[in-house]
Amino acid sequence: MNEYNPVNQTSQTPPVQPEKPVTRPQVSMPDPSTRSGAGSIIGAIIIILLLAAGAFYFWGAKLNGTDTNPPPLILGNETAGADASSDVASGLPPQQTSDDEAAINADIQAMNIDQLNAQNDASLQTYGTDTQ
Repeated sequence: MNEYNPVNQTSQTPPVQPEKPVTRPQVSMPDPSTRSGAGSIIGAIIIILLLAAGAFYFWGAKLNGTDTNPPPLILGNETAGADASSDVASGLPPQQTSDDEAAINADIQAMNIDQLNAQNDASLQTYGTDTQ
């Protein structure tokens, strides 16, 4: 025994038994002439059914997109992009943004009711002729 290795130099290691070779069971491959193609046929049928379902889905979405009903009438909506609070042509002068009672009364007094009614009547007539 030396000072760096406390293990006895004369000790024997246990004998090591050699490993047995691993034998795998033999698997016989099926003969290619006896294999059936049922799996590939079923797979093709599933893919065709999925494509048909997708086609019907998009066809239905296209049919739903062509609606012949007119949208509901929203009076005063003929001028797209115009400021609705200052539509002078319909009898509405520029409106104040205050919610004070005096400001609201001033807006009502400045409004031309006859011109507003005339524009509403014209809009209803236009809507009536467009929907027939």
